[in-house]
Amino acid sequence: MKNKYLITKYVFDRVAAFFAILLLLPVFVFTTLLVASDGKGNIIFRQTRVGYGGRFFRIYKFRTMKSTDISFSVNRAVIEEDNDNVTLFGRFLRRFKLDELPQLFNVLKGDMSFVGPRPLLPAYIRVYETWEYCKFKVRPGLTGLAQISGNGHLSVNERSYYDVYYTEKCSLKLDFEILLDTAKAILKGEINRKVRVNDNYIDYFRGKYGGSDECARYCETAFHQSASS
Repeated sequence: MKNKYLITKYVFDRVAAFFAILLLLPVFVFTTLLVASDGKGNIIFRQTRVGYGGRFFRIYKFRTMKSTDISFSVNRAVIEEDNDNVTLFGRFLRRFKLDELPQLFNVLKGDMSFVGPRPLLPAYIRVYETWEYCKFKVRPGLTGLAQISGNGHLSVNERSYYDVYYTEKCSLKLDFEILLDTAKAILKGEINRKVRVNDNYIDYFRGKYGGSDECARYCETAFHQSASS
């Protein structure tokens, strides 16, 4: 990755996030009213995720669940539309990704980018292979290559493949293409954009990065924080 690209992207992300927040203020107000009227609980949901360099940070989302005290499984990445724990308006917010809007503040803070691997829960570090830690070379994103290729309808390995592939090919051109495709994925639904990954492609990254010292450092950082939290 070229330093010029990374610096340009970092500056663009923070400036664009600032103006996006100002432009979308009416949407923030409307969504806040929906969430406030849809059951008890905090309007903004905060959760620990794993980000750049394997470091933990707090992600912001509009609340869409009645209770956040739920069992978690790395094998169940999709919360079904008929899940009883999802609030009435939460289904609408999740369908059109409005619940993700507060993450613009994560971008403004520098925790996230507009485009990059989606930040997942620390629980996933228990099942990652070494090569999958390559995704932490870049800041996590509001959207990414995995999100326009099926997202939660893919396996953990498949999503990691797209994330690692992105770290190898990332450019401003690719970022803008992903942003445009994200709008299509939202309108058509993620399941309709699902592109499965051949095991041979995953094996290629497994062989290429399986012994990576950089990935091992990210792994160590993530596990150290997990043990101390």
